[in-house]
Amino acid sequence: MQNFDKIDEMRERLGVAQKDLCERADVHVSTYSRYKVRGQEPTARIRSKLLRALDGIAQERGLVVLEEGRR
Repeated sequence: MQNFDKIDEMRERLGVAQKDLCERADVHVSTYSRYKVRGQEPTARIRSKLLRALDGIAQERGLVVLEEGRR
């Protein structure tokens, strides 16, 4: 399972703006910001949406995103 810090790190490594990731994942920007600023962990549903969006972006760019435990 990815915690939010890892998700945000993957977003930054891919060079994706928060707004763009949120649009792609269908997650409100304020929801993403709340997790980032307050250090809260997203629900399983939100985490899944963000990871799917990141995977999709990485695949479009010809990259592979490896989750912990999948290396």
